[in-house]
Amino acid sequence: MLDWLIIGGGIHGTHLSRVLTADVGVDAAKVRVLDPHAEPLQRWRECTRNCGMEFLRSPLEDHIADDPLSLFMYRRDHGTHTTTHLARNRGRAALTVFNDHADGVIRRCRLRDLRVQGRATGLTRVARGIGVDTDAGRIEARRVLLAMGLTEQLRYPDWVAGLHAGCAQHVGAPGFDIAAVGAWDRCVVIGGAMTAAQTAVALARTGRGEVTLLSRGNLRRHDYDTDAEWLRPTGPARLADEPDFDRRRVVVESGRHPGSVTSDVEAAVELAVGLGRLRHTFGDVVDAKALSDGSVRLEFAVGEPITTDRLLIATGFDSRRPGGEWVDTAVEELGLPTAACGYPIVDARLEWGSGVYVCGPLAELELGPAALNIAGARLAGRRLATMGPT
Repeated sequence: MLDWLIIGGGIHGTHLSRVLTADVGVDAAKVRVLDPHAEPLQRWRECTRNCGMEFLRSPLEDHIADDPLSLFMYRRDHGTHTTTHLARNRGRAALTVFNDHADGVIRRCRLRDLRVQGRATGLTRVARGIGVDTDAGRIEARRVLLAMGLTEQLRYPDWVAGLHAGCAQHVGAPGFDIAAVGAWDRCVVIGGAMTAAQTAVALARTGRGEVTLLSRGNLRRHDYDTDAEWLRPTGPARLADEPDFDRRRVVVESGRHPGSVTSDVEAAVELAVGLGRLRHTFGDVVDAKALSDGSVRLEFAVGEPITTDRLLIATGFDSRRPGGEWVDTAVEELGLPTAACGYPIVDARLEWGSGVYVCGPLAELELGPAALNIAGARLAGRRLATMGPT
């Protein structure tokens, strides 16, 4: 029996596998990471590549190593970017620097050795622990850490449901590859936040055809997607004094800036528009019709319709509790407590029920609005680090 099984091998699962083995001292042979993807951070790399991300939104202190200054020192020692790059982006790392640094941590800590490829399908109690049913067989562990994110929960505008399959592509969909997007005359990117803006700019730079960013209104600028106080180790203390979980939910949501962009991404959109490479159009689509030539006509409550031969959806991910049906079943069968919003009620150690722990978005009623970010992975790591190896 394992000591720990982590379900999910993205930023959170990978960071916490390092915390448990390198910081806490759990025997690496007793820790495994269950993930449907072949490589650590694979989904992260796909999503960030497809939207054309250049710089992370999070500060340099947020990464998967132990020392908060590790990424800063890596950037400095490798001379990968000038101080001008650093200052222009408010101390955030270039995506290439972050990924190279993460690769080094994964290699040095031998985190690939911990991975098991497969997908969880259920949780049951067994003697001395938890049984995890997977599509690759059952795995038993004394403790299970649920580290699933939101990236399999694609959010679509309602009007997309009326289109035939293939008329629209979601840029966050597994298997989507922006480099493989076919030729177009007029591409329309739907959305008004970071992913949509970065995708539109990246496509506009190719010069392959007309590109329109279609958002409901002007871009809203926030350099972080949560209030900065939540990125600090002391941030979650605000929730600890609030026993009412409905009010905790209000606090969490009020601390977020959904649908916003950083100042540098806003500037990139404005530059592309100014150079004539990109159109930025405002409107609320009320209907979409597939035409006989394969294009799509977008209709608005006010204004003329737009016809596009390449429709990309960049409206992010749904915020419902991650995990789907097997987590729903586990909640019922294991008696795992939830708030009215459906999210876990956990203790200070992030334990949801005996032997079941959470991180990422599942921990947001304990860790706050930054729980699903890289900062949240580090906050969760601090909680788990206090437990000791046994």
